[in-house]
Amino acid sequence: PNKTTLFNPQIEFINLSTPANTWFWNFGDGVGTSIIRDPYYVYQNTGVYQVMLIAVTNHQCRDTAYGEVIIEDAITIYIPNSFTPDNDGKNDFFTIYGEGISSADLQIFNRWGDVIYRDNSSAHPSWNGSEQNGKVCQQGVYIYKVKVLDYKNKPHLFSGTVTLVR
Repeated sequence: PNKTTLFNPQIEFINLSTPANTWFWNFGDGVGTSIIRDPYYVYQNTGVYQVMLIAVTNHQCRDTAYGEVIIEDAITIYIPNSFTPDNDGKNDFFTIYGEGISSADLQIFNRWGDVIYRDNSSAHPSWNGSEQNGKVCQQGVYIYKVKVLDYKNKPHLFSGTVTLVR
């Protein structure tokens, strides 16, 4: 593909030049080059890269072709399904983790559908197992909704359940 993300930054380049028998590729990132006919290249950073291929025949006839590769940032999200807010320093918070997130809005609902907690203070919101007013929540299953804005300000919505274990 000419456009991909950092999750899969390996690009296969296919050389369609004929009747060339030597090749020089410049992958446009200031680092990578190759003399292989159909190379693979792994980009290390996001960006728009101008790729150049110089093909040479046995008679030293040269031709140059150009292309563009776009490597975009990626978004990942990890939402745990349980936590134990017992202040032992392990798994004390229900926290939304991920990459490529610019902001997030987390809401926690009780079994009657009431919003009992909300955190939109960071890109990785968390819940400590208490209601917004500080009242400690009982052990049980709660519903979450989280709206995440990625690095392009595109919204992503997630919902599910989380088990609070005391």
